[in-house]
Amino acid sequence: MCSTLATPRAADDDPLSGVTVPVSTLPHPNAATPSRFDKLHAARIAALPLRNEKDHYEEAEAPLASTAELSNFIRDRGAAWSQPRQRPQRLRQRPPPQRKRRR
Repeated sequence: MCSTLATPRAADDDPLSGVTVPVSTLPHPNAATPSRFDKLHAARIAALPLRNEKDHYEEAEAPLASTAELSNFIRDRGAAWSQPRQRPQRLRQRPPPQRKRRR
């Protein structure tokens, strides 16, 4: 007999019973140095158009010294880029103000 969505499987039919999940006890051997993917992500984030205080577009260079610096750069610059873009979207989502009718 085959099982379908309408008929549930038997409780003892577990394909993963007896399978042990591998667990690593060692830390990542290269956790301090950024991966190629991290460097690529940082390069793309650095190329995003961001305006500075003088309303000019500025370019940024990603720090490649450590994974922590690179991660902070990606997070901060990505947030700075998406913040001005979210404000107009929130304004568009707000319902228009109700006009009072004159009598």
